[in-house]
This record gives sequence, C-alpha cells and structure tokens, in this order.
Amino acid sequence: MALVSLPPLGSRHEVVASHLVAALVLVGSVTSAYFGAAVASPLRNALLSSDLDGVRDQLLLFAVLTCFVGALVAVLVRARFPGDRRRVCALWGPIGALVAVGLLTVVLGGLLVVLQPVSQGLQTPLQAAAAAVFLWVPLASFATFLLGLSWALIDRGASASSLTSLVVLAAGTAAPGAAAIALVSLSI
Repeated sequence: MALVSLPPLGSRHEVVASHLVAALVLVGSVTSAYFGAAVASPLRNALLSSDLDGVRDQLLLFAVLTCFVGALVAVLVRARFPGDRRRVCALWGPIGALVAVGLLTVVLGGLLVVLQPVSQGLQTPLQAAAAAVFLWVPLASFATFLLGLSWALIDRGASASSLTSLVVLAAGTAAPGAAAIALVSLSI
C-alpha cells in the first residue's frame, strides 16, 4: 500500500518529476548539511556566554536543518511511484548529494580537526563543552545526511514505501543530529 495515493502520471511526467525531486534532494542535502554545520560557531559562542535562549535557538535551527531536512530527503529518495515501483527520485540526485556531502565532510571536518585548539588543561568545563560542540556538531550534521542518503539508496525492499518503513528511515536518519542535540543540552 502506497503512503500517498498519487494520480497516475504519464511516463514523461514521471521522468520530469523524478528529475525535479533529484535536484531538490541534491540542493537540499548539500545546503542543509553545510548550514547545519555552520550552526556550530554561533552555538559555541552562545554556550560560552551562557546565553540559554541563544543555545535553544541554535539547537532548534540545527534540528530543522539537520534532523528534519535529513529525514525528509531520505524519505524522498526512498519513495516510489505507486504503479510501477520506480523511485520518485532519479539516482543522480542522491548520488551527487552523497559525493558533495562526503567532500564537505572530508574538507570541513578535516579543517575543524586541524583547527581544534589543543587543550592545555586550563579550560573550564564550559569551555571544553563549547570546544567539543564546535567539533562534533558539524560532523553530526554531515553524518545525518550521509546515513540517510546511503540507507535510502541501499534499501530495495518491497515495503520501501510503506509508512512504517518510511518512519523508521526518518527516525534513523535523524538519530545523529538528535544525539548531538541531546549531548549539547546535557552540557549546559
């Protein structure tokens, strides 16, 4: 049983729709992963200044950019047309997104590791938490998209469009981002 009952589309319309969804997946994944990672700097600053409203706002932004958009992109990649079980998303979109987010992970993640200040034992617990946030929040954002896109591409099950399967995919995709939010919340 399909999640959403779409009216039957012609073959040409299905091809156009699948390429539009692929473009949306590619652009949405790369921009959301990047801006989700960019939340790390204002979040670190809010932690250091003990601005709880700022921390809450940045965590909410991170949740929307990483957890929600990551889960949505994964569901779009896995969704299938009801009649012929073809993917709603053309494969070039998620594959391109995987390559782009993977490159972002290597370049920006490498830079963050290199630029991470070496602890000299003089940090307060709050400063140590802020330094960890600056390193791990971007990596959690990238991991969310890499996990969701990979999982959605690999799954070829017959129940790929069932509601339960899509909910499990969305929850699993959002897990790295949710874990980062929980860890930041516990460090306050």
